[in-house]
Amino acid sequence: MKIKTLQFAVVLLMLGLLFSAAMGLPESIDEANYESDRSSISSSFDWGDAYANAFDSDRSQWYSNGENAIGAPDGQYAQIFMDYSSGYLTLDMGEQEEIVNGPGDDFTVISRGGNYSIFLQPTYESSPTLLVRANGTQSFDLDDISMDLARYVRVEYFMGDTVELDAIEAINYNVPTSDIYDPQISGPNDLWVWANQSVVQLEWEASDDTPNNYTVLVNGSGIEDGPWDGSDLLVSISNPGAGIWNVTLLLYDLSDNSASDSVILEVRAVSSPVDLILIGGIGFGVVLIVAVMLYLFKFRSRGTT
Repeated sequence: MKIKTLQFAVVLLMLGLLFSAAMGLPESIDEANYESDRSSISSSFDWGDAYANAFDSDRSQWYSNGENAIGAPDGQYAQIFMDYSSGYLTLDMGEQEEIVNGPGDDFTVISRGGNYSIFLQPTYESSPTLLVRANGTQSFDLDDISMDLARYVRVEYFMGDTVELDAIEAINYNVPTSDIYDPQISGPNDLWVWANQSVVQLEWEASDDTPNNYTVLVNGSGIEDGPWDGSDLLVSISNPGAGIWNVTLLLYDLSDNSASDSVILEVRAVSSPVDLILIGGIGFGVVLIVAVMLYLFKFRSRGTT
């Protein structure tokens, strides 16, 4: 009888320890081992801005670092030079982002170094039309060649030192204005994670015809913002710590339409090793007391028979 009672106590002890340990373990090994060292938004931006989106390598020659002329001016220059013939770089302002003929000057070439020629194309198929020859940073008017819009800008070396090109900045450019619809957004379900998971990733399905920018809020405080290109968004945020958190994504388009979606994120605390030892000790003590009581009960029962 003593042997059976002790066996029963051992089983209870093992179950108690397993239960105590399970209370402090992550849901999965993947969650426990998940690591990341930054928060980021997986997106790019090239809609409705005043700068070139790309350069056309098939229509460029005798240049270096052509990508430096893409986007806003940042002090990083593309070089255009003379080799067997004059070098040139063809920049694409983007579909529905063409330079348009408006009041005054229509675009600015941000440059330094030698003299250059500017050629313009309304479409990819049209022939380049010479607008002007110039030097340094200057602004120009499409009306000088009676052109309504220009999508492609070719900057060609003319004479002197190497031409260094930082950016093309449109002053008057095509931005869609007829969008009356809010962005479409669909977010993930509410979820929970352990506090030892350093980064939490949330993905939203999103779309819009004229996307502009996004903002991420946690409990009403902005933690991230930036340009949005109209595609789905994968948001990575640092784990905010144990508690209940409201994570909201706000989307805006160029016509001031907006949409939002919120996710409830529960972060559960993970027990420390000391806590586990205490819990295990308490569980062991409870099991031991139960085992002793069972033993005494059996002993007394046998003594009364």
